[in-house]
Amino acid sequence: MAAEYWNWRKLFHPAPRQWGLRGDPVVWEFLERSLAVEPAPVDMPDVAARLRERFMLIVGVDLDTCTEDTMFKKELNRGGMSGGGVALVVWRERLMPMLLRRADRPLRQ
Repeated sequence: MAAEYWNWRKLFHPAPRQWGLRGDPVVWEFLERSLAVEPAPVDMPDVAARLRERFMLIVGVDLDTCTEDTMFKKELNRGGMSGGGVALVVWRERLMPMLLRRADRPLRQ
């Protein structure tokens, strides 16, 4: 895919209708913002690596190696009972795969 046609922000829209914990949409937003300034990826492994790297920078855990289902990070707290909570299991099973599926379509064109 030519760099001038790639747009990281398109991966994040529309946002999911359902989240695991209140920190999940904050992570989604931070991922979108941080990747918006990145150059176009080379291929799907590049997309996956950048998403996972940014997730680790934002949340502080590696989705591939962390076995916890949830975690708390006060910097992601915008209020509410589960504010700052991140549902790692939801990121592993639903949200990260969703972003990767969305990225795969334009890269194949």
